[in-house]
Amino acid sequence: MKNWKRTLFAISSLTFLSSCSLFPSGNGNKSKEEGTQYKEELSSCSGKWFLLDEQKQATDTYFLFDGGKGKMAFSYYEDGERKSSGTFSLSFRGNNGENASTLTWDFLREGESKQDWVYCYADGAATSFCQFTTLKEEKEEEMDDGRIYAHVYRIKELPYKMGTYLQEGHEYQKEKDEYSYADTYQIPEGTYALKEGVYFTFLMKKPYSYALFHYQNGEQEAEGVYWTAKDKKTIYLFLEHDPYQYIRSADRSSYDMTFSHDYPPDFYLRGDFDVDGNDPKIVVNDLYHHEYSPTTIEDSLWKMGTYQKI
Repeated sequence: MKNWKRTLFAISSLTFLSSCSLFPSGNGNKSKEEGTQYKEELSSCSGKWFLLDEQKQATDTYFLFDGGKGKMAFSYYEDGERKSSGTFSLSFRGNNGENASTLTWDFLREGESKQDWVYCYADGAATSFCQFTTLKEEKEEEMDDGRIYAHVYRIKELPYKMGTYLQEGHEYQKEKDEYSYADTYQIPEGTYALKEGVYFTFLMKKPYSYALFHYQNGEQEAEGVYWTAKDKKTIYLFLEHDPYQYIRSADRSSYDMTFSHDYPPDFYLRGDFDVDGNDPKIVVNDLYHHEYSPTTIEDSLWKMGTYQKI
């Protein structure tokens, strides 16, 4: 991003700084599961919302919202170029420490028939909504046997960059992380290399019940979703399906559902995944390929050893 853009953003933050917007009362449909839904109007979110870098400076990746009555339109710009546009709605659940996420943006991109669901944390959003951090991004899928299904976007599939977005004209505020997964351990974000060409990349902006990974071994690669065992000695890798996803009706004859109705992980990697901040690394020394896994990825893809954060 050019320096003049950073300067302009800083000037606007100082010149036009005001209190964060509020969710309007009486302007949303309420449900027990989704909280308050804003489908027709949310003027307080109108304007640009910039993705912040590690120094909490605005980048040239941003959302442009128009929450005017009957409009609810958005455009998404990535690295200065418009990547998508369409319509949106928003579901707000509140901050009480018990919710998995504070709010969800429902984006319907032009040319798409299914929505993107972007789950976020927003500190104290009931009284000050000008900042949010993405937790996960999903694609709506067809219902099956009365159940709603979604696909968790993998790292290379993400339609929107994950991170903290700040509404133009406001200052970044350190977040209190009052949500149910705030203390969940996942491997700290970054790239961990065994040797040249063999590495893990983990993506997690805030702790959640699972996170994203990409694995590269020369020309071969795999990516998906993982979660970490409580003792930090095992990570469970989902390549073909997602964690906590009920087995679809067409697949049930292929699985033993005696003990679980959810798809199992494709691989279990064992070792030491408790990352020390002074010497950040992970160790992989064993694997288990689940007997019901439909993946075509071979065991030989995964290399044993110590992966150092780079």
